[in-house]
Amino acid sequence: MNDEAKNFARNLKLLMDYYCDTQQTLEKRSSVSQKTISNMLNPGDHRSPNLSNVALVAAAYRLQTWHMLLLNANIDILTDGLVEKLVDNYVHIDKESKDTVLRVAENSARYLTKD
Repeated sequence: MNDEAKNFARNLKLLMDYYCDTQQTLEKRSSVSQKTISNMLNPGDHRSPNLSNVALVAAAYRLQTWHMLLLNANIDILTDGLVEKLVDNYVHIDKESKDTVLRVAENSARYLTKD
């Protein structure tokens, strides 16, 4: 099983819990079969989900496909739209500004993880 499949399964479970979705309700909203959703939630026994199904599930939650693969995402990251805004802004700034954003993010993360 690959890391992307694990991340996807984890993020899908977070979203389903947050929106009180069952596999059956998500099937109706996404047009992805309940069996495929079950396989997505249990990636160890199955092939990785195909991109088309990941995109359909993401769209059911009004997300971009890449959101579903975010590592260590919490429900706020998946639902508040700020990551989308950050990435959209980041791609439009110059290298020096990107370096600054990276430094600030690394310093903030380091500060927050100090014991």
